[in-house]
Amino acid sequence: MTTRKTTQIPPAPEGAHPHVGEVKGANDDAKRLVEQIVKAGTVGGGERAFAGWKARLNYQAEGIAVQTDIRYQKIEANDIATIVRRGPFGGLVHGKYGERHFWETIPAENATEVATSLGLKILDATGFVHEIKESEQQYFQVLPDGSERAVDEFERTKEIVAEKLVDRVQLEQFLIEAYYEIWAESPGALLDVAEHLAEKDQMIVTTFTFGGWKIQRGLIYPVFQDNRFVLIMALTTSRRQYRHLMPMERGAQRSLQAPKTQNKPVVQLVEI
Repeated sequence: MTTRKTTQIPPAPEGAHPHVGEVKGANDDAKRLVEQIVKAGTVGGGERAFAGWKARLNYQAEGIAVQTDIRYQKIEANDIATIVRRGPFGGLVHGKYGERHFWETIPAENATEVATSLGLKILDATGFVHEIKESEQQYFQVLPDGSERAVDEFERTKEIVAEKLVDRVQLEQFLIEAYYEIWAESPGALLDVAEHLAEKDQMIVTTFTFGGWKIQRGLIYPVFQDNRFVLIMALTTSRRQYRHLMPMERGAQRSLQAPKTQNKPVVQLVEI
């Protein structure tokens, strides 16, 4: 019979996340795990959504001078494919492969039943975490409707297939994780591809993976420089989500004066 390390979570305070509570007698790994679960929980009622940081935009060029109050906020993104890990009892799995420790979170609704099957005695049904083996993990893709389906481990991409072409401007819609150069010892065929994409101002969309449980979209487009060229593959797992698009309207116009400058040392940046 497999022995699992189990951590009991006392009842949560009224109105709190179901896994909130001091973990008594748990090791440091379990304590950190519960803290992460609580931190990742939904925001409690009564808290206002963040409205962005305040700043001021100063833009002056030939024929235009604008100074205006602005707000800014980090862009969020939607995953193009969400993969989750679940344990033998269907709970979400947390843990790092480097440390080889994996913990399954048993939610409140299943706590009593699972604890009984494990031969554990719990004082309440607020949920608990228990350690599992790496081999006991299962991987599921979360579908757009919220349902899940089991998936197999991906094999490393060996053939890059152009699934479709999209306008190059759509590159701005994705959060890019990494860029890779694509070249060949005999570049003639790739030059045909590069010129075709450049003529249409489009890029290739492909599916790419290094293997394991992560799959990405590859966006391939040409770069020309000094009478030479290369193809760039931008890898992404998420599409940007714009939440603050503004109407194409102008308010009252104001006459603006150039801001006063102060003689302070500035950081020297590389020219673009």
